[in-house]
Amino acid sequence: MVSFHCKTCNSEYSVNAGANILMICPYCKNDIGSISDYGFGPIVPCEVYVGMEKVADLDDKYVLRSEKYGINQQMTGEYKDLGYYKCVAEYMHEWLEHTETEAQHYIYSDKKNM
Repeated sequence: MVSFHCKTCNSEYSVNAGANILMICPYCKNDIGSISDYGFGPIVPCEVYVGMEKVADLDDKYVLRSEKYGINQQMTGEYKDLGYYKCVAEYMHEWLEHTETEAQHYIYSDKKNM
């Protein structure tokens, strides 16, 4: 069991995970930490969690795949300083912000039409 603490919104998450994981806070959508074999071995495959839910994988060709969100995106970056993880975190932040904005729009539109 691995625990992560979000310093932005003071949330905490614990997950049972593999060797390489990236954690995204579901509330503020920020990267709140990762665990990897950086410096000792491969950093992929990597499981991507939003809160306690695994939502995506970064495969051994650095492609981010998520059935839940319909993502199949080649990541750019580098192994050094976990550049690929930073790229995934930025992509997921933008994706979650966009998804939330779209959901709010539909909720507002539905209420307006009632």
